[in-house]
This record gives sequence, structure tokens and C-alpha cells, in this order.
Amino acid sequence: MRSKGSILAFGSGITALGMGLLTPVLPAYAASLGASAALIGLFLASFGFTRLLVGLPTGWLARRLGYRALLVGSPALIVPASVLCAVAGNFWSLALFCTAEGAAAAVYGTVSTAALAGENRGAGRSLALYLAAGLLGASVGPLLGGIIAAQFGPRLPFVIYALLAAFAAWWLRRELNRQPDLLPSPAPEARREKYSTNLALTWRQVVNPKLRTLWLLSLTLVFARVGTQLLAAPLLGTILLRLNSLQLGLALSLIGVIGLLGFYPAGWLADHLSLKTVIVGGGLVTVCALLVLAVAGNYPVFLAGMGLLGLGSSLVGPAPLAYLAAFTSEGDRPIGISLYRTFGDAGATLAPLLTGWLVDSIGYRISLAVLLNILLVAVALFAWGAPKVKVACGTPAQGTTRSVIM
Repeated sequence: MRSKGSILAFGSGITALGMGLLTPVLPAYAASLGASAALIGLFLASFGFTRLLVGLPTGWLARRLGYRALLVGSPALIVPASVLCAVAGNFWSLALFCTAEGAAAAVYGTVSTAALAGENRGAGRSLALYLAAGLLGASVGPLLGGIIAAQFGPRLPFVIYALLAAFAAWWLRRELNRQPDLLPSPAPEARREKYSTNLALTWRQVVNPKLRTLWLLSLTLVFARVGTQLLAAPLLGTILLRLNSLQLGLALSLIGVIGLLGFYPAGWLADHLSLKTVIVGGGLVTVCALLVLAVAGNYPVFLAGMGLLGLGSSLVGPAPLAYLAAFTSEGDRPIGISLYRTFGDAGATLAPLLTGWLVDSIGYRISLAVLLNILLVAVALFAWGAPKVKVACGTPAQGTTRSVIM
């Protein structure tokens, strides 16, 4: 029988592959439907905002309906949304259907992460496999999407995404039905909860003193990484270091390659060491990456900084999710994971705007120094205030347990 990690990782890879198919297509497709450059920019930025909006409601629904219904239902909802994108007659209908498509994909990401984070044995490696599958799909998708669109036009990638999502929904339903006990069922009382109860549970986790520094770390990690990767580093490389598009593309690809190679070792570390140690280590590696980029005066140093950014990203991939699971019950975990992702999505939404303002105001290198210091403060607060979670590994029969050391 397939493991929970491999089943959900496959779904993640298929979903990310489908979304990746659309990445090189969307701007030109929207322009062909009459959208201006400003509208296209707003349209692309709205994907992060959509994830931000659906995060918490997804956690509430998972608590009420359980994981299974949403894991199968989310790719199933992508199918009609993607088909409607393919036949859209104007920009506004495309924007509406793409928003629905992105929301459904975000639901799968939140629910599958919550399902994996609570595993008693090997959660770090399961999460690492899951994250690596998503990164692989997101890396391959744009290349395939560009080739398909060049040969057959911009609408076909949406049709292919619909077919991939339909297959994913069917496959997930089949695999999860074969193992009915693989995912927990929702508690009977959770089905009858009022949404005011969900809000109260959410607020209780927001103000939980054991988790407050984790929320700040999630926000600042994503903010610093996205701001650096999408704006500060490319501008520094292009304008100050005079890199050509090939050199810059290789440097950006290096982040993904090292992240992909580092996810499984990072998951092993999360399963065998103190989760707090792994998280702080990953945060400090990311700080070092920003420092190297800020002082880079040539291409090899720039490459080293981008490589460190990929390594830091892999280290802080599975460990924070496993850390969060140690402080949340099975019923509350979907809300906790949705909160973690919501703070990260807030960082991703704010990063391009604020980083762009910083670059215009104080320059490329000082902007990176500001991002570095913001992240360093968050890592220091987490290192100082967060309790340790130690992983005790037993035999396969005994499983793996986590104990909190105050």
C-alpha cells in the first residue's frame, strides 16, 4: 500500500505541474483578450491575495468536513475552472475563472500539508517529499507550457491542466478509498460548530505564546525570500553586476535545484534533531545568503548567495510545519496550518511592493541589508522565545514521538 506522504506528494506534483503550465502563458493570453500591462500586473498579483483569502476558511472547512473531501474536491473543482479559462471570451471572465482555479489549488496545498504535518513517524521526510514534488512540478511546468503554447496557442495548456486535475482527483479518491483509516475523520461536534467557534479557535492559536514567534518567522522568511528572489537580486545582478539574461536565469535556477536536492536531507534532520535547531539553522543560512548577495561584486559570489538562498529555503521547508504540529491537536491542526500559510502568503503579497519601494528609496545593496536585518530579528526572537521540540526516534513499530522541552 502507498504511504500517505507519497499519495499526497503525487497530488502536489500534479497540481504544481498544471499551475506551472500556465505561468508563461497567462500574460500573453490576458493581453490577447484586451488587458493592459497594469491590469495584467494586478491580475498576476491577485493570485497571492487569493491564497491569502482562502487560507483560514480552508482550515475551518477541513475541521468540519475532514481532509478527504477537500483533498479530492479541490482538484475536481480545478477541472471546470480551467476549462472555462480555456474558452474565456474576455479578460474579466479569464480573471474570474483563474481566481477560482487558484483558490482550489490553494485549498489542496493547505489541507494536504495539515494531513502530513501530524504524522507521528517520519513527518519531516513526508513533508520533504511533498514539497520536493511540488517544486519539481513547478519547475518543469513552465518549460512544457511554453512549448505547448508556442505550437498550439495559449488555450491548450488550460485544457491539459483540466485533464491533469481530473486525473489527480480520480487517483486521490481511489487511493484514499483503498485505505479508509489513512486520514482521520472529523469529530462529530466539529460538524456542528458555529463559525464564531472557528474564529475563537483561530484567535487562540494566533495569540498562543508558543506559536507567536513562528507566525512572525513565517511572515518574514517568505517576505525576505520572495523580495530577494523576485526583485532585489535580479535587479542587483542586472544593473550593478551587468549580468546577461542567461547568467541571471542560471542563478535563479540554482535556487530551485539546491532547494530540490536539499528537501529530503532537511526532512531527515527534522525527524532526528530538535526542530527548533533546524528552523533556526535554516533561518541563519537565509540571513547569510542575503549578506553574501548584498556584498557580491562578481558573478561567482552572486551565485554563492543564490545557492545559499536555495539551501536555506530547503531547511525551513518541512521543519516549521512539523514544529507547528507538536503544538496543535488533530482537530485544530488544519486551522494552525492555514494560519502558518496565511502569514507566509501575506509576506509573499507584501514583498514585491515593499521591496520595490526600498530599492527605489535606498538602493539595491542597502535594501538587501534591510531584508537581512528584518529576518535576523525574527530568527533571534524565535530562537529566544520558542520552546524546543525534540524528536525521539524509535523502531518502526514504536514510531516517532515529539516531546516539548520548555
